[in-house]
Amino acid sequence: MVAVWRPFLYGMGKLTASRRYDLGTFAAVKPWRVGRELAVQDLPAAKLLLLSETAILFSKNSLNLRLNMEEQEGKRVIKINLLQVSMTLGTYLGVYIILVYLVSVMAIKHAALSLLALPLIVGIPVVAFFLIRRFRDSTQAPFFPFPISWMISILTFLFATVLSCMVAYLYLRFIDNGALASGLMARMEEMMAQSDAITSAFTDPAQVERYNSTMELFRQSVTWFCSLPASGVAKQLIQTSLLWGNILSLFIGLLTAKRIRLK
Repeated sequence: MVAVWRPFLYGMGKLTASRRYDLGTFAAVKPWRVGRELAVQDLPAAKLLLLSETAILFSKNSLNLRLNMEEQEGKRVIKINLLQVSMTLGTYLGVYIILVYLVSVMAIKHAALSLLALPLIVGIPVVAFFLIRRFRDSTQAPFFPFPISWMISILTFLFATVLSCMVAYLYLRFIDNGALASGLMARMEEMMAQSDAITSAFTDPAQVERYNSTMELFRQSVTWFCSLPASGVAKQLIQTSLLWGNILSLFIGLLTAKRIRLK
């Protein structure tokens, strides 16, 4: 999965020399298995991930350390390959979002699938939390500060958005041939036809007016969305995904953060 994003890593600079923790091997199949050597590349954003010994260790015996630390002079730092981890987790989350898009498109023609589409949409932040928590636990580190978890969450949603919206654009551009817009318009016409039967049960004229104005707004929104080209739909998906991704990453970062535990 990391190979999908490998072209983005070219030209980023060499890894800086530092003390590192040996954290096992990185399996490409499961993202929660940690890389053999988690190292931050020499990027400006990577400087936030440097955790000095003086800021973390009050004394060598005050923490239940499960990592093999190198006994060398200087500060001990934990470095994480932020891009590699985020690309791996974002690929898995992007595949899940593509599944959500597929079920949502099929739910337009098959109403029974709408009962499955809603739980899948709600499950997007749950899957993101699960992936990041498993990665945190796989490091076996006694600390996982909020800046690290928050930045990994943001970049995970970013790469997932790029992957899922790229697939959505290719589908709308070369495969759909207007079937999505036709299905949405047909469903909207069915709902508009049923509005008369619904408003006949209302006794308050103001209530009927509010319902009709809501349905008219819904009709205008669906008509505008169906008139968009494939690039316009992809743009709307990107904006919506990034907005909710930034909001959800804040909560996921708080939930997955791990403080130092003293004995």
